[in-house]
Amino acid sequence: MKRVKYIDQVKGFAILLIVLGHIIPDSFLKTWIYTFHVPIFFVINGILIAKKEKASKDINVKQCFFNILYPYFTFSVFVLIKDFLKCILIEKRFISEQFINDFIKFFLFEGYGTLWFLPIMFFAEVLFLKIF
Repeated sequence: MKRVKYIDQVKGFAILLIVLGHIIPDSFLKTWIYTFHVPIFFVINGILIAKKEKASKDINVKQCFFNILYPYFTFSVFVLIKDFLKCILIEKRFISEQFINDFIKFFLFEGYGTLWFLPIMFFAEVLFLKIF
């Protein structure tokens, strides 16, 4: 697939926003940047995947699930088990409020810990596979 100049420019802009978001102090500007700087990459990724899949005539949501959400579920279950054991063995209680919040986030696809981006990437790819 041939490179598209405006897509590279948008990715470059998003990279600058990510750098700015990590170096400027807490402020309205930082909050504003954080509302869209990473999602830009998911939109671009979804567009590029959709174009690639359309070119190969292979639109497969099941494949997206196994490539993206399966690792999310697998890793998250291990981390939830680890956190549950931590509650029992270290904190000496059955479950903590943090564990309950993380468990809910996991099932609402809000992302669990550092994997927050995987459900977003999955839905972006599926959305763009269906649109383009």
